[in-house]
Amino acid sequence: MIQKGSLILDNRISNFIEALLGAALEAVDACKAVKRAIVLEANNLQIGDQKIILKPETRLRLLAIGKAAIPMAAGAVEKIGGRFSDGLVITKSIETDLPLPFPPKFRILSGGHPIPTEQSIECGQELIRFLERGDEKDVVLTLISGGASALVQVPIGGITLCELQELTRILQTCGATIEELNTVRKRLDLIKGGGLIRAIKGIKVVNLFISDVKEDRIDLIASGMTLGDPSTPEEAMGVLQKYGVISRIPVAVLD
Repeated sequence: MIQKGSLILDNRISNFIEALLGAALEAVDACKAVKRAIVLEANNLQIGDQKIILKPETRLRLLAIGKAAIPMAAGAVEKIGGRFSDGLVITKSIETDLPLPFPPKFRILSGGHPIPTEQSIECGQELIRFLERGDEKDVVLTLISGGASALVQVPIGGITLCELQELTRILQTCGATIEELNTVRKRLDLIKGGGLIRAIKGIKVVNLFISDVKEDRIDLIASGMTLGDPSTPEEAMGVLQKYGVISRIPVAVLD
């Protein structure tokens, strides 16, 4: 119904729009998405299409990294609860409207984003310690979302935090996409590009991802921490050449 000088929406249209927005927000709710993906019946755990038998000697551990790490972890704890032996949650900000129903052996840390900080280095060190406490009987549920690449840093030898910060600033301001930025990041970090899987030496890992990259390429979400790396150093150099920034890149990074 239209009146002169104003537009009055029929209540039915307004209600429909509200319902549409509500359904969209419900569909992308990180906590609820994780809860939908997990089914636990007795000792049978199904996560997505992966079926796991939780034997008495099995330790179920939780690792959540990313801007949505807290709601994702909260969803997993709500569905699995006391079956977790311990957990590590790394996110951008610990402040949240969600309750934090995490067991006592869970650690909640915050790193830097979108530029890595000293806290990102500390999160990387704690992640390594968490992984080192694992053994071959464990199952690790990893919950990965956007932002993890900056939140956790385990730089290779010879690369400093200042150099990582400078590289990130250059690529974020020259027009590089998140996919291109993560292609470069993977060459400079021990945990990215499948490094997390290499660090846990054969322990079973089940991944749930919330994607923030084009075409949902999981080798680029969080710089592919839990997957083999199909990229090459030549591709990383190609990104720097494409944007004409090689002369601005720290020498240690180029090396």
